[in-house]
Amino acid sequence: MGSVGKSEPVFLVVTGAWHPPACYEPLKTDLISLGYECIIPHMPSMGHGTNGVTWEADKAKIIEEATSYFNQGREVILVAHSYGGVPATVATEGQGTQERAARGLKGGFNSIIFVAAFAVPVRGWDLLTTFGGAWPDWQDTCESYTKNKLSTVNLKGSKLLYNDTSEEEATRVFSMLLPHSQDAFETGINFIASDIVIPKTYLLCENDLVFPLSLQEALVKGTPAMQEERIAAGHSPFLGKSEELARKLIGISQKAGSAQAA
Repeated sequence: MGSVGKSEPVFLVVTGAWHPPACYEPLKTDLISLGYECIIPHMPSMGHGTNGVTWEADKAKIIEEATSYFNQGREVILVAHSYGGVPATVATEGQGTQERAARGLKGGFNSIIFVAAFAVPVRGWDLLTTFGGAWPDWQDTCESYTKNKLSTVNLKGSKLLYNDTSEEEATRVFSMLLPHSQDAFETGINFIASDIVIPKTYLLCENDLVFPLSLQEALVKGTPAMQEERIAAGHSPFLGKSEELARKLIGISQKAGSAQAA
């Protein structure tokens, strides 16, 4: 087991919709065993009673969690999964290591990795628009843009979201899912993926059954300077392929760190 060193950057995982941090525990365990610190905050837009909460609250939570490391002079790698791409993108604005250094501040985000995530390509778009404008049948949502509603995943989603793991594990994780504020998916952003100035990489999940590979590839092509990596995994590689995912994330972060230093 590796020892966690404070000279290494910290991985901050921004979770996908409905999935609380406990769902990502295998990834956290593997990153720690490989010598990296990992934090996975609970997004405020997820949970019972989150009606009306948007990505703005999630952005604030990401920055709050990261700032405690920035103040120690630490650098943070953002890992955005699925919906997490939306708040992670906006959280980077003005918080890159070089941007902070220019203001006389320590630390900062040194890179961002999108894992089958929403890298919004057009200013003003939201997650729903980026996804094609219609909700899939494995999601139970209210009429679009009705405000103050919650979204949940139905049983159809279990087989689609967790195709890298056993049926038993899929059932266990499915039982942990929480409602998610629908407004978080239906509120546009004005700081988009192409505005990100830190190194950015998209990890395409090639066997994804809910976020089509063609859409992932289109988001890469639509974002200048977005690097591309691939993993032979479904939408939730932190379940069933967590060690492979951890090693991929470390490799990507090391490349990004070298590029930023050059």
